[in-house]
Amino acid sequence: MPFGLALSALVLSFSGGCNRMLSTAPLASTSKPSSTVYTPPQATNMLGCGLYNFYQSQSGNIFFSPFSIITCVAMAQEGAVGPTQTQMQTVLNLNPNTTTRLTGFQQLIGEINSPSRPYTLATADNLWPQQNFSILSSYVSILQNYYDSGVTALNYGNPAGAAQTIDGAVSQETDGYIPNLLNASEVSGAALVLTNAIYFQANWQSQFVTSGTIPQTFNLTSTTSETVSMMNETLNTPIGNYNGAASVIALPYTNDGASMYIFLPPLGGMTTLEGLMTGSNINSWLAANSASMAVSGPSVPSVALSLPKFTFSTNYQLRATLSSMGMPLAFTIPNPTTGAGANFSGIDGNQDLYISQVIHQAYIDVTETGTAAAATAVVMIYIEGTFIPLSTPISFTVDHPFIFMIVDNATNTVLFMGRVNDPLSTS
Repeated sequence: MPFGLALSALVLSFSGGCNRMLSTAPLASTSKPSSTVYTPPQATNMLGCGLYNFYQSQSGNIFFSPFSIITCVAMAQEGAVGPTQTQMQTVLNLNPNTTTRLTGFQQLIGEINSPSRPYTLATADNLWPQQNFSILSSYVSILQNYYDSGVTALNYGNPAGAAQTIDGAVSQETDGYIPNLLNASEVSGAALVLTNAIYFQANWQSQFVTSGTIPQTFNLTSTTSETVSMMNETLNTPIGNYNGAASVIALPYTNDGASMYIFLPPLGGMTTLEGLMTGSNINSWLAANSASMAVSGPSVPSVALSLPKFTFSTNYQLRATLSSMGMPLAFTIPNPTTGAGANFSGIDGNQDLYISQVIHQAYIDVTETGTAAAATAVVMIYIEGTFIPLSTPISFTVDHPFIFMIVDNATNTVLFMGRVNDPLSTS
């Protein structure tokens, strides 16, 4: 069953074994030292490109969900206080105005989970606290009301059992494709775990014909190549230009609710493209071009598209990455006596929590039908059984490394982002 999905988990651990009483103190509010204010979709894209830039030196494929990661870490940020919150807001590019930020996430999550969509695009946020752990009622209310989070208490004194319970829920939310997100050692000593799952299944609006999939050459570099299963179709769609570094095509899913953007640089031009793959550039480019890229029909060029099939999964440990991006306090064991280290007192009223792990797994499967299980009609014109192209097709052959994004068209949110260096690699 082809599709795309991702899961993020954040583990907050105790810094000590002190007893905690329920507190009703309000969440603290801090300001981010930045004059730029971003909406949650813009902040998601900023973080996505920041993470991409961090991992682009890897030799293999890249794939992750900026939306899943920012949502999971933002939930922890809602309980951070003082410099810890400031660092997290800066790295995540979150609006320091609490009301605006929370309303923005509520609207974005509601849009993504809209039941009227003609395909499956769903997210699930969950809070998994230790049994009898006293969480501020205000913090729980924020996660439930604005992040649509479920709350389930677990016994981390039995880490294997707790991990099994979380993994069981994650497996159900991802249709069994991510059955083992956490292990016992990763949740041992946890105070609470936050998880976000995003599950995406959709047909291409114009489906590839399976008989058109043939073996073709994919150039790994200018001197090495391999034979891959290349999908082929002719469709009427614009070809865009990304800052002179790549040609771009947008492949819409059913009813144009989301699209996969293919950024194809010249062979050997990936370094130049990646140098321009910043959050500001992507936000500006999508704002200026997403409407024109969605135009189809006889008024736009006929394009002969060749795109390789690819399926792979990834697993990222994000603690070191996010720390190096500018939020080390969140991962620092707190010292309540001096006030140093992480401060998540907005969660339980005490400075005794820190983030021990941030784990992200993702899976992508792109085939002729799209990232979906069901089939849709192929948009073609027939005359006496013969396909007649509307014009002489322009070739768009994806036969060397490229970057792709799955974008929610209503909000221009980058749900998934990746790079294919080798279509035959499974990781």
